[in-house]
Amino acid sequence: MSLTKEFLESEFGQFLIGGSTVAGISYLSKHFSTLIAAIFGGVPIGLPSAVFIDESKVLEYLKNSTMMSFILFFATLTAFLLKKYKKYDKYKTVSISMFAWAFFGFLYYLYKTY
Repeated sequence: MSLTKEFLESEFGQFLIGGSTVAGISYLSKHFSTLIAAIFGGVPIGLPSAVFIDESKVLEYLKNSTMMSFILFFATLTAFLLKKYKKYDKYKTVSISMFAWAFFGFLYYLYKTY
C-alpha cells in the first residue's frame, strides 16, 4: 500500500482533511469572497469518501448519501430563508437549520431501520 493511500485511509488523515475543509472555508470567506468559500464548502465530501467504503457497500452508501444531500439542501435553504426574511442572527439561523438537518436525518434513519 502506498504511503498516500495509507495516510488517506487513516482516521488521522481523514480528520486533517475535514479540519482543513472547515478552516479553508473560514479563510476563503475572510480573505477572498463568500462565493469562493461557498464553492469550496460545497465540495461533495460524500463522493470522495466513497473510496473509503467497502466495495460491497458503496451503492447503498451512495443511495443514503443522495437522500442526505436532499435533506442538507433543504436545511441550507431553511438557513437562507431564515436569514433573509426573519433576519435571525447567524447563530440562531445555523442552530435551527442544523437541528432541522439532524431531525430529518434521524427520521430518515428510523425509516430505513424500522
